[in-house]
Amino acid sequence: MDKNILEEAMVGDPRNRSNIPPALIEGLNLYAEQGVPLGSFLRAVVANDFLDAVARADEYSMRALPAVAWMVYQDLPCLCHGSRKVYKAWCAFRLAQRGGTEGDDLQAKADKVSEAKREAIEWGRS
Repeated sequence: MDKNILEEAMVGDPRNRSNIPPALIEGLNLYAEQGVPLGSFLRAVVANDFLDAVARADEYSMRALPAVAWMVYQDLPCLCHGSRKVYKAWCAFRLAQRGGTEGDDLQAKADKVSEAKREAIEWGRS
């Protein structure tokens, strides 16, 4: 990873969400509200595994990491973040609340991931 990207990520107010790609915000909101599984970067952040988050981050996610961490801490329910065990339990809890089964979410998840990737590419170009 480029040292300049790491330095840029640490500059400024971590509460400034303008650095967060919209797809990451949407992913966190869907996870918190419906238990929709997250991609590897956000899953690592929610699980409080920042070494893994840095290893999985692309350029845009790396720049957004402080703001994403702040958003998780400030905006997500405290019962849905902190460890991988908590992450898995939250997904199962929300899925059960919706009355679904894990298989029901696979196509919806695949669709969301594809859409998020397209949005991230477009967001990076702007």
